[in-house]
Amino acid sequence: MVAPADRPGEEPFDVDVCTPRWLEARAAEHGPIVGRHYPTVVSFPVRPGWSCLGGVGNGYKVASDGRTLISRDGLRQYRPPSYKLLLDRWQANFEERVVPSGEWQSNGHLDIWDLP
Repeated sequence: MVAPADRPGEEPFDVDVCTPRWLEARAAEHGPIVGRHYPTVVSFPVRPGWSCLGGVGNGYKVASDGRTLISRDGLRQYRPPSYKLLLDRWQANFEERVVPSGEWQSNGHLDIWDLP
C-alpha cells in the first residue's frame, strides 16, 4: 500500500520485476518492448526468511505456514514469492492492517517474471 509513513496505506499497487531473459523472450514473441514500468534484475534472491523486501522489520514472527513473515507489531505481513498457476508467474504479497489482529485490509503484489 502507498501512503505517508505515519498512516496506513490506502491504494493497492502491483510491481512487475523481470529478468533480461524474460524481456528477450517477450520481445521475440511480441516485438519491441519499451523498458518503462519493467524494473529488471539479473537475478532475484528468493530465500526463506528474506525480510528486507517485505518491510516487516527486525523482530518479525514466522507464521504457522513457516514462510510468511509478520511484523513485530502485527500490522504488516510479507508472503514470499510463490508460483501462481492461473497467472503463470511468481508473486510475493505485502499486506497491511490498522490493528494487530483480524483480516488484512490492504494487499500489494510483486510479480516476478522468469524465476528458475
